[in-house]
Amino acid sequence: MTISVNGVSHHLVSGDTLLIAEGDSYASVVPTPSSIKFYWFDFFAKDECQTISESHIKDLIDNRKTFSEVANNVILPRHYSLQDFETINTSCLETLALTHSIQYTDALASYALSLLILQISNDFIKSLHKVVTEDPQSLLILQWIKANISSDLTVKSVADHFGLNYRYLGQLVKKETGQTVTHYINEQKMTIARQLLLNSNLPLKVIAERAGFNDEKYFLRIFKK
Repeated sequence: MTISVNGVSHHLVSGDTLLIAEGDSYASVVPTPSSIKFYWFDFFAKDECQTISESHIKDLIDNRKTFSEVANNVILPRHYSLQDFETINTSCLETLALTHSIQYTDALASYALSLLILQISNDFIKSLHKVVTEDPQSLLILQWIKANISSDLTVKSVADHFGLNYRYLGQLVKKETGQTVTHYINEQKMTIARQLLLNSNLPLKVIAERAGFNDEKYFLRIFKK
């Protein structure tokens, strides 16, 4: 879909975000097909807002002394393609589910939306400056785990696939993600499970299987954690 903001056209594809600020004029350039699904969130900034260029943000990030200026502020790009789409898409579903449920206070919905905005900001800043040092071998392992997450993955099965010692595998994943291999695997499975729970009426047993759990009781135990 294509949206014009202040006369500038933005062509949006799956996983894109578009920020329309207060006072902006916007319109759909072409009729939006009914098959397209997107989330629309309205929010108001509590503090003063300002517009800065992406090059200036990069300069701040690359300087250790000024990095805190970026880290302690919410920075939202005008048009951006999400890196961690799965996690943020799940957060969108969770936020909508919370706002549509009966709550005694609006603070819960406000908290959920604030968390979502922070996740988008963090995703954007990480795309400009890799906070963790990316190692090609580690990235390949993490990508393979995501691609095979519906399988019954274990630390040993991943290590065997790459011909690595399981302790060395653990060191690589820990350095890249800050998590153990088991924690990382379960986190990816939980992302799938949360999406299915929020966006389908499938039985719990089926959701557990699609998220890569053969044992429904084990899935519930991990989910509670």
